[in-house]
Amino acid sequence: MENENCICGKHEALVTAPYDMHDRMWGVSISAAGRTSASLPYDEKSVGNRMPMEYCLVCIARGAGYLDSEAYNHKRVEAGNIIFLLPKDTYTLTPDNEGWEIYWAEFGGYSIDNMVRNSFFTAQNGIFQVEELHHITDIFKEIIKIMSNERPGRQQYVGSLIHLVLGKMYYSAQSDNQENSYMLRIINQAKSIMKDETQMHLPIDMVADQLGISYSLFRREFRRICGIPPGQFRQEVKLKMAKELLHTTNTSIADIANHLSFENLGQFSTFFRKRVGVPPLEFRKKGMYSQALQTEKKGLK
Repeated sequence: MENENCICGKHEALVTAPYDMHDRMWGVSISAAGRTSASLPYDEKSVGNRMPMEYCLVCIARGAGYLDSEAYNHKRVEAGNIIFLLPKDTYTLTPDNEGWEIYWAEFGGYSIDNMVRNSFFTAQNGIFQVEELHHITDIFKEIIKIMSNERPGRQQYVGSLIHLVLGKMYYSAQSDNQENSYMLRIINQAKSIMKDETQMHLPIDMVADQLGISYSLFRREFRRICGIPPGQFRQEVKLKMAKELLHTTNTSIADIANHLSFENLGQFSTFFRKRVGVPPLEFRKKGMYSQALQTEKKGLK
């Protein structure tokens, strides 16, 4: 295997270490590791497709760039990311204009085979954000240092360090999943509150307060999960409810405006006309609800 070709850039540290069947019995054995830096102007000819013959970890210690692989299309990666690559997974790593510094290691063994077989790590979920980046880079430095000598037991030592990095990656991913699951529950609760006709008057910041989170966090996470700000979501809820009331009831337009917590009839009429194109009374008279409903359904396809 040509280890000098596995990572793009200038190798400031590169060590290789053959291992035998006895070493493989430890579970994880490293064949090569190093520290690589790249800065622009960059020789584009050196940015070719790479295909590690074993598993590969790439830790971005400084800077940012892009990953192209079978699973990722020009995915931005940055300091604090660790990339997990499977054997024979063709990929390209390209630094941005500021260049970068990366640590990497190639390794194999039945232990990591078992992790992949049981979907602890997959090609589709191969980018991890880790905390305490300095600690991770210190581990890679230790790997390079230990592999630079030929003392007995070095494969077992560095193999255990790879296990430690993998454990930190998985731990971070599970923590993120738990946080995302928690936020999803919060946002779903918020949507239920904003759909509740008895709470139409509740300001958005009070919705956040009712859920026990700050308004800035609520607004940011709502937009991330739903794609629109919470205020816009509430407006869409009010619009849908207004259409239903205009079509299915004889409630006066003034009462509908009051029911939906508009300050007055004029504000409601302006709101409705801007979004539908006609005033609420004309919408009701022309029986436009069915037409609007069909349009909404088409938009959801």
